[in-house]
Amino acid sequence: MAAANMYQHLLSPDPVTATLNTLLREEESQTPGSDFALALRVAVAQREQSVCQGRDANRAAIAPYRMKRALEYLESHLCSQFRLQDVAAAAGLSPFHFCRQFRIETGLTPFQYVLQRRVENAKRTLRTTDAALVDIALDLGFTSQSHFTAVFRKIAGITPGRFRALCLTWEDTTQLRSTGAISTM
Repeated sequence: MAAANMYQHLLSPDPVTATLNTLLREEESQTPGSDFALALRVAVAQREQSVCQGRDANRAAIAPYRMKRALEYLESHLCSQFRLQDVAAAAGLSPFHFCRQFRIETGLTPFQYVLQRRVENAKRTLRTTDAALVDIALDLGFTSQSHFTAVFRKIAGITPGRFRALCLTWEDTTQLRSTGAISTM
């Protein structure tokens, strides 16, 4: 009987993993291969590992409905300043418990999460528009272009200007290959 109980966690789905998988599917359908999707994959893998190792995974886990509320609040305030107290209130938790549980679930603090999402949006904007970097920075909620560049470099490993140049080079090469102007050898 004890052996059957030992593997019970493998048979019953973990609600947090299910929520993360739902978020992952939504992100992949909108922006396949994004850094946010990769972060969600890592969070799912870590969560599944902790469940498989028999830890009491739900002991410190944020309830899925609370996580959903927090993520919705953060997504709706990505381009503006936000207060941790407001995000915690949206999740129905104290700021301390929210921050602790959010980090357990995502591996990031709420502030790190927002910065990563802003950089994802910046990448999309850099690929699709020719807007000035300072305008992109301010539109996405960064305090200045230098702050934007520093955060972008830390997260993406490259400056926004270099990222845009590489995207344009890649797109030009792809277009030339599709027209047959250059060979793919």
